[in-house]
Amino acid sequence: MLANTARLLSRARPARALAPALLLGFLGAACLDLDSNQTISPTSAQLALTITPPPGISAQLSISGPGNFAKTIPADGATTVTLSGLVPGAYTFAAPSLVVPTSLVDTVWAADLSMLPGGKLTLTAGQSATLAIPYAVRPGTGSIALTHFGDARALSLWPAGSLLAGTNPPATAELLTSYQDWGGMAVDSAGVVWMLANDLGTSTFVEFAPAAFAAGATNPMPTLLQAGGRLDAFCLDGAGGAWGASKSEGKLYYWSAATIAGGNLLTADVILQGAAGSLSAPVALALDATGSLWVANAAPAGSTGPAALGTLARLVPRQLATSGYALPGIQLPVAAPTALAFDAMGNLWVVSAANTLLEFAAAQLDGTSAAPAVTLALDPDAAASALAFDALGDLLVALLHATDNSGALVLFTPGQLALGGTQAGLVALKTAPQMGSMSLLLVDPTPAGLPLAGAPK
Repeated sequence: MLANTARLLSRARPARALAPALLLGFLGAACLDLDSNQTISPTSAQLALTITPPPGISAQLSISGPGNFAKTIPADGATTVTLSGLVPGAYTFAAPSLVVPTSLVDTVWAADLSMLPGGKLTLTAGQSATLAIPYAVRPGTGSIALTHFGDARALSLWPAGSLLAGTNPPATAELLTSYQDWGGMAVDSAGVVWMLANDLGTSTFVEFAPAAFAAGATNPMPTLLQAGGRLDAFCLDGAGGAWGASKSEGKLYYWSAATIAGGNLLTADVILQGAAGSLSAPVALALDATGSLWVANAAPAGSTGPAALGTLARLVPRQLATSGYALPGIQLPVAAPTALAFDAMGNLWVVSAANTLLEFAAAQLDGTSAAPAVTLALDPDAAASALAFDALGDLLVALLHATDNSGALVLFTPGQLALGGTQAGLVALKTAPQMGSMSLLLVDPTPAGLPLAGAPK
């Protein structure tokens, strides 16, 4: 294991540009001062601005205001500029957050605009304002989250870098709730972590703000209730909406961003039923780069024909737009699929029966071939429950070992995935016997280049 770990640590990050993301909510400690003692024209205003981006990282701040004023200020390290002769009035500031390559999972640095309500600053004639805008790591990023220890109500957070040592590092935060179990987990572009909680046969969407999640807070933000019945899987789309799957009903539900913002999920915007048994016991969901929804269908008791095996079914965007019956144009036979994840090349990975990991290459997803491109055998004593890719293209697999009821998080490199067969992945985490499974898995943020697979970019 030590040799395997050393090899992982020595791998260089692939070169890629830093990925900007919309700044949607980190608040820190910006500084704003007004000074009327400087000699300034009584008809104009002045702004002294300091920007402090992450070390070694370039940032940009955009400012717009009266008189068609528009300026983008680059900052390579701490940068101070003075803007003079400004027309008095309200100025708007925008600073894209920065995704910084860090170990297995990137970190997101966000500019602190907390002193600017609505991102605006009003400059007064004859006055000089001083504004300091620092950047700070958004809480929770650079981390991997897992439910574990035999109690699906417990969820812990690990810095991704600490997992490379393979020494079972302690978690940095743990969340405990009163829900019976969790049915899914995803992070949105603002760093808000969404979880699907199941309690007494009813599902509830729960959201955790970045700071609360990273601190292990036990009290989530307001919950959003879903009407009647239990959902067994969910994913977020790029428009801020959410898809949920009911295994017992054989239905898919969709709530738009507007409906979610309204806080009332009693009525879904779209409800889909499968035609000819095409949505039989859906247990996992993933969106691809085209916006198509892939559904893993288990084999329900008493089913016959293709449904008795299990399938991967694709619904294209036009089929997702309105309620009704949907017949997937593509259905790939897969024995008892349980988890899905896309890699950065658009290949779809799925956990199948007998704890086998299958890859369907992107070129196969048009239905031209039903045979998986790669088959990788996992530990025969373990059941895989969740998949996620990190920023290096490694595949993380959450496992439950049947013999001693212990959980494990195992990492497979891109080279191992390409070879298939039987591979010994790096055991990044392992729980003690009788302490249970690692049932949900989250990488924050979603690695750049991946299609939507449970979390929008």
